[in-house]
Amino acid sequence: MAHLQTLIEAIIVLVVLIGAVLWLRRRGVVDDSHRDLFNRLVTEFALPGLIIVNLAQPPGLGLHHLPGAALMFFSVLLVGAIAWLAGHLMRLEKPILGAVVMVSAFGSSSTLGYAFVQQIFPNDPHALMDALIIGEVGAIIPVFTVGVLVSSYFGGGDRLGDGSASPARAFFSSPMFIALLIGLAISWSGLPTENWVGRILAQPLQVASDSLLLLVAFSIALMLRPVSIKVLLPLLLLVGSLKLIVEPAAAGFAAGVIHMDDTERAILVLEAAMPSGAIAAVVAARYGCDGAVASNLVIATYFLSLVTIPLIFLLNL
Repeated sequence: MAHLQTLIEAIIVLVVLIGAVLWLRRRGVVDDSHRDLFNRLVTEFALPGLIIVNLAQPPGLGLHHLPGAALMFFSVLLVGAIAWLAGHLMRLEKPILGAVVMVSAFGSSSTLGYAFVQQIFPNDPHALMDALIIGEVGAIIPVFTVGVLVSSYFGGGDRLGDGSASPARAFFSSPMFIALLIGLAISWSGLPTENWVGRILAQPLQVASDSLLLLVAFSIALMLRPVSIKVLLPLLLLVGSLKLIVEPAAAGFAAGVIHMDDTERAILVLEAAMPSGAIAAVVAARYGCDGAVASNLVIATYFLSLVTIPLIFLLNL
């Protein structure tokens, strides 16, 4: 099946890149002291580029896109709340609990999800635009708004700025939020982007966006460390069930309640069914949560999704 092949290819690419970074770490080219540098490059260089490049595309965000994005956001918040409650009952330490909440709620909608939509709905620009809006507005924007604030809270304090501002105030002056405003402003303004000036200005942003996967691989690899199976297994059962089963089920149920169009519902469920997002792990670690736990859980959910995504397709699509 084409979608299963896409998933396997995405896993192989990520694992190969992480393996290459681990080899570089073994040779002393990079070490744990570089971890925060790569985390910052993801959140303050590559992600802003990705945000502007994707949001600046015409026709931009329209009212007809809001139901799908809103349901995605609802599913993310629901799963995050359940993860917090379950982790609280399990008496998890705050940095671990923050990591669990992040990787339970936020998936690979903006990377792996788009590749799946392209495979399942080839040559359908409306489907791709729906996927873009659902992924960006419903999942990615919450990662660097709600997710950043959650990570900062569970990570033990303000790590967004220089320590002199609250997490919320520091976020609203961060490169990610500024990039969000710029992307939406370009999209809504109708400014021409296909002339030579637009293309020249877009190229550095595209380079930054294209560097995201590599920088994420560096961040994940540098965060990895052995984690006790006794500690990891119950967390994996919790995160795997919430991210890979509960979230797409909640999204599909909500879409049925409002009688969403079949194609939009399929895209929504598909993006909600994606494994935990590597970006979520990086953001969690960047602001003080347990990066090793988050990274191990991300990789594990990628492999679990080899089983769960075909099942979700069978039951919901």
